[in-house]
Amino acid sequence: MTAMSATLLSVPTPVPAAAPATDAPSLPPAGVDPTGLSAAVVGGAVVIDLRSAEERGAAGVLPGALAIDLADVAERLDPARPGRLRAAGTGADWVLVSGDGAAAADAARVLRARGLAGVRWLRGGFTALQTVRATAAVSAARHLQREAAAIAAH
Repeated sequence: MTAMSATLLSVPTPVPAAAPATDAPSLPPAGVDPTGLSAAVVGGAVVIDLRSAEERGAAGVLPGALAIDLADVAERLDPARPGRLRAAGTGADWVLVSGDGAAAADAARVLRARGLAGVRWLRGGFTALQTVRATAAVSAARHLQREAAAIAAH
C-alpha cells in the first residue's frame, strides 16, 4: 500500500452494512486496461486523475479527466458526503488514474469496500496510457465536459 492510499484509509467514511468487501460477479471488473479506457468512457465512466499537480506538470495532463487529490477522492466520489461531485451517485462509474496505477488500485479497493461498486482503476496508470498513446481517449466525452464545467462554475 502506498503512503497516499494510507492517507485515504485514514479518512473516516461510514461503511454501509451491506457493503461488499470483494468484487461480486455483478460488479464491473475492478481494473481497466489502457486500451479499454475509451470504451469505459463511452459507457459513461468519469475519469479521475489522482496524480499530484507536480506529477501532472512533469508527465503531462490527462485531457478530459477530473484532477482530484488522492486525499480528497473519498469525499468527492461518495454520494453520502457533503463534498461530493455532482456525478456522485450509487450507480456512478469511475476510473481512477495514478502514475503507475498502484495508488489508483489501492484507492479503488478501499472505495469499493466502502460500497462504491462502480469505482475502477486504470491498470498501469498514466504511464501505460502514454505507452499505448491513448491519453486523448477521455477528452471527447460530453458527460465529462459537463462535469468539468460544473466544477469550474463553483
